[in-house]
Amino acid sequence: MMRTLHIVLPQVPPSPGGGWRFLVSLDGTQVESEGVAALAAMPQADVVVAVVAPPAVSWHSVHIPPVASSRLRATLDGLLEDRLLDDPATCALALAPASATDGSRTVAVFERQWLTQNLQLLEDQGRMVARVVPLFWPAGESGVPRLLLTGTPDDPQCVLVDRLAVLQGTPASMAHCCAATGLASPALYSEPGMAATAGELWEAPATVVDAAQHLLASATSGWELAQFDLAISRRGRLLRRWGGWGRDFWAATAWRPARWGVLVLLLANLLGWNAWAWQLDNTVRAKREQVRTVFSQAFPKVKTIVDAPLQMERELATLRRASGGLAANDLEAMLSALAQVLPAGQAATSIDYSGGELVVGGLGLSPAAVAEFTTRLAGAGYTAKADGNQIRILAGGRP
Repeated sequence: MMRTLHIVLPQVPPSPGGGWRFLVSLDGTQVESEGVAALAAMPQADVVVAVVAPPAVSWHSVHIPPVASSRLRATLDGLLEDRLLDDPATCALALAPASATDGSRTVAVFERQWLTQNLQLLEDQGRMVARVVPLFWPAGESGVPRLLLTGTPDDPQCVLVDRLAVLQGTPASMAHCCAATGLASPALYSEPGMAATAGELWEAPATVVDAAQHLLASATSGWELAQFDLAISRRGRLLRRWGGWGRDFWAATAWRPARWGVLVLLLANLLGWNAWAWQLDNTVRAKREQVRTVFSQAFPKVKTIVDAPLQMERELATLRRASGGLAANDLEAMLSALAQVLPAGQAATSIDYSGGELVVGGLGLSPAAVAEFTTRLAGAGYTAKADGNQIRILAGGRP
């Protein structure tokens, strides 16, 4: 099962040893553990998801005209310029996964520097974030506004998720907000530890919802807050994940046996390659010595052996000349082979022979005829190459 670590980003980034709220889930559905701990003390996981709580995000609805993707961010800055207190260039923006029924898009706005500081702090502690998601987001026009009671009995807090805002405050302020915006009947929810308080404050039953369910729902939603210049590409996620695994592999005590295994495997391969190279070198040396022995036995008069194959070829040519036999690179042998492969009615206008090379000119062959001519010569043990109006012919090797 894939383990996912959900980390709630605090409003003010604490030190790495401070308390961070976290939850570990299996396959995004089962809660394995949760609590508050320092970053280094949190369990290891396959994927890390950063969760942004309501006070850090504001929500806006805009109608985006048709623009190129490269101009989308600048267009959003222009649409939101009059709605934001801060300069849009200093804010991070994220578009909703889908448009509303009227064609508008919800835009999440939050502080860029705050998010980058949190992500850098997580990365410094080996927690490579794969996604950034909101804990709550607007329900949309068709959704029912939610009023969630959270916190502690001594310090109760409400989170209102209406059609265009996710607000947090005291139960009284949220009730006033609901009345002011005409949301007289929001759906009431409460965390388990606040169920009794919810009944006292609202005098109405509230649906008990475990806080862990919100973290699971946020991770399985289609939201991604790291967009535009903050986007975490798939390649970047893989590099971050592999980098984190690499650091764990070379530093963690639990991986020490594996590190020793890799070292032994590398040494075994190194020794094996060296042994194979040594054996191959010995085989080559033995073959060379065998050739030298055969040459010495065949031509005992040759006392100095430098290149046995070449010297053997020269000695055989000397024997052929002494016995009156023709070698393959003799003029008579080459002319005989040429006469056998020339097309009927073809005759050379010039013949030049030097050092075992025969140059024939004036044949006037077409490219197809030259190809056939070359193929037939190769069958007789010769190679030929066209050079303008001439054809160079050699016995054996390339011209």
